[in-house]
Amino acid sequence: MIQWSVYARPCVTFSRQMTHLKRLEAAVPSEGSIRALFVTRAQWERAYSIQGSPAKRQPTEKLPMQTLLW
Repeated sequence: MIQWSVYARPCVTFSRQMTHLKRLEAAVPSEGSIRALFVTRAQWERAYSIQGSPAKRQPTEKLPMQTLLW
């Protein structure tokens, strides 16, 4: 396990990505770590969600305006 919580936030442009990256850099605790991963809309839409037993595969929903995952 890399982290306890995962957050996703859509950023339409590279400049928005850099804005949010700078906010993360300013907010990281001295003993903490943050990993940022940028994924394109096409990559997000090709993802699948696999749940339950027996496993059921479902296409990932369309990218929302803002997402919070945990």
